[in-house]
Formats: sequence, C-alpha cells, structure tokens
Amino acid sequence: MPANLRLHATSTTPSVEFNFSDNQFLLMGELYPEDVRPFYDEAIKPLVKHLRTTVKQSILFEFKLTYYNSTSAKMLFEMIEELDAAAGRGNQVLIKWWHAEDDDNMQEFGEEFSEDVVHVSFELAVV
Repeated sequence: MPANLRLHATSTTPSVEFNFSDNQFLLMGELYPEDVRPFYDEAIKPLVKHLRTTVKQSILFEFKLTYYNSTSAKMLFEMIEELDAAAGRGNQVLIKWWHAEDDDNMQEFGEEFSEDVVHVSFELAVV
C-alpha cells in the first residue's frame, strides 16, 4: 500500500489528500496545468496502482474541483474509469462530485461523468 499522499494546491493543480489506508481520496481546487503528466505521475499513478489491487473495500473519492481544462478532463475520465473498474471487482465505491450551487458548468460535468459509470455510486453534492 502506498504511503498517504498530501499535496498542496498550486496555481494550476488542486490540493490532493489521498488516504490509502482508509480508502478516502480528495481532489480540491483548480486543475489546468499546461502539462498534466507530472501531476498524473505524482498523484494519479499511485492511486491507479492502489485501486487495481484493492478488493472488497469501501472507497470514497471526492471531487471538489472549481475548474479544469480539456486536457485534465481526459485524466479525470480515466480516474473515474479506474474507480468504476474497482467497483466492478467487488469494491463499494462512492464518487462525490461537489459543485457550487450556482455553478451550472461543474454540475453538468458531474452529470456527464456520472453517465459514464456502471458500478460506482455517483452523487452530485452542493458545497
């Protein structure tokens, strides 16, 4: 199991709080780096590796993003696919997609992502 991961937000990446031992994960802030690969390598690769080896566990992933760009959308979609696959392997996975009450864009993005999953529970929540 990887060590828990806590990264502070930068001007273009969100804060990351990945508690691997409790299977609780949070991305919070804005995600629009010019090159998404360093962020992916540092934060998402360990998450994917963990999800692929986790069985019969409860997993909570919270997205509290206020903005992301199109390059980051692909990475988010891949993360959600990995969470869905983990649920398909017998894990109980809940994705909470937080958005401000007046942020129709982030609400719509959450709705679109929720349509792409089969096995996870997907909850839209107002901050």
